[in-house]
Amino acid sequence: MPSSVRAYWPSIALHDMDLSPDVLARLAATLPLHPRISLGCHVRDAAPLASLVAVVGSALSCVTLELSSKGVAHGRGKAMSDLLLQRCPRLRDVTIKVEPRRRANDLVELNDALGIVAHPHVEVFKINLLHAAATPRLGHLLAAWLSTAPSRFLQVANVADMDHDGLVVFNVPSLGGFHGRTLPVSLITLEWKSHVNDDQALTDLATAVGRTELKHLACNVFGQLATHPAAAPMLSQLQRLIVSGLNAYHTKVLVVGLSAVPALKSLTLCNCNLASSMELLMETLATTCVHLVKLQVRDPRPTRDGATAVFTGVLRSPHLTSLSMSMRLSDPPAANSTFLTWE
Repeated sequence: MPSSVRAYWPSIALHDMDLSPDVLARLAATLPLHPRISLGCHVRDAAPLASLVAVVGSALSCVTLELSSKGVAHGRGKAMSDLLLQRCPRLRDVTIKVEPRRRANDLVELNDALGIVAHPHVEVFKINLLHAAATPRLGHLLAAWLSTAPSRFLQVANVADMDHDGLVVFNVPSLGGFHGRTLPVSLITLEWKSHVNDDQALTDLATAVGRTELKHLACNVFGQLATHPAAAPMLSQLQRLIVSGLNAYHTKVLVVGLSAVPALKSLTLCNCNLASSMELLMETLATTCVHLVKLQVRDPRPTRDGATAVFTGVLRSPHLTSLSMSMRLSDPPAANSTFLTWE
């Protein structure tokens, strides 16, 4: 097999779609063994995708569509979407990346390509519009997928705006606000990094996640979310939490909120100002998050006192086996931050 084909049975990764007939024949011979084939290269055109899908479409499980003005035109967006919908029944993981739309025809092509969101078996969707305006169908398609598909992971990033149909479903931009709607119980991973987080948005978010079985949450307003009773059922079973970009005040709110996640096993704090909260953080982890196994701290202003509080605190966390943190080895101005990892 060429270097563009890598097998980690039962998974096969294809890093090029321009494969010889001999290689395609070998791949076809594996189909009775039910391999999981993923495309490690970005799909920009329908023609090479059609040639590949004709041979191994029934085993294709993971694909990335990259849409641009040059690569998607004259119905190719719809062609790619139709191929995946009709010929790839085992598709489980889809990533869509798109550069900003500037022409009306671009918007039509993007709208057609996003039809893949309607795939009934996809579990993981990642959509990055790179600040392009969303299309008329995106809101409704995502709502339908969340309601009917075996959804496990949804990430929608860098949405500049959505139309009024999208507003009815999600109150965009950035999918902010659910207006009493709930996310599916089966969802296990959620990233929430909206910059619009007023009281109503937080209440809606708490209602949306409360009934889910989330295990992994990345949320820049976790502290505020933890104060809402509607979120309590989800928080009680949360195992992994990532929080980033908090000032000193919101870091204190975060620490208070950690009392709501007794099952937590992994905590990552990135660029959070912990200067006045590190001792309280470690105290809370030791007394409330007693199952914590992994702790990562990336403080933009690490101090000796903070490092001392961490080293003292880990002695009170019997299950902690992995620690990664930033710290200063000398006083300013000569100091630089370095990272310490212990496992």
